[in-house]
Amino acid sequence: MRTTCVILLLLTIQVIVAQTKDFDSALRNRQYEVIVKNAINFSSQDSSNLKLITQIAQAYEGLNDYRKAYQWYEQALKIDPNLLDIKGSFARVSSLLGKKAQAKDLYIDIIDADPGNYFANYQLASILREEENHIDALSILEKIAFNYPSNISIQIALADCYLKINDKARAIYSLSEAHRLNPENDQISENLSNLIFILEGDPKRVITICDTTLAYNPESIKMWATKGKAYFMMKDYGKASKIFRNQIDKGDLSYTNYKYLGASLLAKDSIIEAADILNIAYKLNDGDVENSLLFSKALTAQSLTDSSAYILAQCEQLIEPPKNIVYEILKARGDIKIAEKKYLDGLKLYDQSRKLAPNSMVSWNKMLQVYNKVPDTYTLGIIKGFIEAGKNQHIKLEPYIHLSYHLKKLKEKAFFENKQEIEYNEPNGSKGKLNLIELDRLIDSFYPSNKINPSVSNL
Repeated sequence: MRTTCVILLLLTIQVIVAQTKDFDSALRNRQYEVIVKNAINFSSQDSSNLKLITQIAQAYEGLNDYRKAYQWYEQALKIDPNLLDIKGSFARVSSLLGKKAQAKDLYIDIIDADPGNYFANYQLASILREEENHIDALSILEKIAFNYPSNISIQIALADCYLKINDKARAIYSLSEAHRLNPENDQISENLSNLIFILEGDPKRVITICDTTLAYNPESIKMWATKGKAYFMMKDYGKASKIFRNQIDKGDLSYTNYKYLGASLLAKDSIIEAADILNIAYKLNDGDVENSLLFSKALTAQSLTDSSAYILAQCEQLIEPPKNIVYEILKARGDIKIAEKKYLDGLKLYDQSRKLAPNSMVSWNKMLQVYNKVPDTYTLGIIKGFIEAGKNQHIKLEPYIHLSYHLKKLKEKAFFENKQEIEYNEPNGSKGKLNLIELDRLIDSFYPSNKINPSVSNL
């Protein structure tokens, strides 16, 4: 009898050993269904076999059946609660099932036992990031980044955390490290380029990043689009339009390519073609106010003012616009009125726009360009406001010659009428006065100097 029991025990052990070897092979080949199907044949004796239980848990996890995987990992930990690998797997599945608190506790247990454990630290930081606890996540990520300096995932996670706490400079550094480690990854390159656009405004650096990635991945749609935008920012509209046109010719009929090709052509004064291209972009996405403004501008330049006004009306209906968008729309509507030779209406719209952006000289410049086509009651108000807005700013000086002449005429009129001051009505309707001394100061300030800077560019 005793001999029979020993034989049965040996046979059971042999079966279990054979089974675990078969399961090892199935796991390596990702044949998870094989393991799951055989799991139903397990006896009560198998319930204490840690290796078999772990293999079954891994198979269910491989099949994305996290609930079953959770149950088997839980059983494995009951057998040996100190196995860190199984505890890590259990924590991972717990997190996938939404049991974040349990997963955090498990990862903390692992870190307490093994402070340098990469997986537990990284996953704990990931949960903290999901909870928007970016400060604590950063403290963990910065620690493991020191031990794993070549880990791209850590650098990307660091960049995300830095962005969330508005530390864009460090975010650029971390993404630069990720790009250095994996220069062919166009998603990393695109994210880095976008940050550089925002923070540094350095399109030349962006082009270098794009060229590096394109050397590995020459057909990257993202990199060509980013490179084209960089040339657009540099006002090299020829190179920008060439890139976007090439991408369209290759079959990439994306909205971005049409929009920036149209914008580049518009900047090059290729008005008719720009309008055609921007029209395609508008049909692809009529909710982008920026493109609508460009399209409206192209239409206005062709005196198609009714169509232009319709596009702007659509912009105002589609959105609850922020001030900067209202500012651009008002300017564009002013352009329409000027194109229709309704100068006073245009001037009033420009005046409304400049109130929304008091530090911008664009609306003032537009007002100055038509000041001599409106009643004199507006003229001095425009001049005085322009001088006030332009204090300590470098602005284009060509209009000053005409203003100087205009003021001299006013001064002569005051002299011949034996007046010491000139009365005028400001655009808002209030009355103002300029005495001769102030007129002299204004006239002196209008004379062009040798230091001429470009004016603030319009959209």
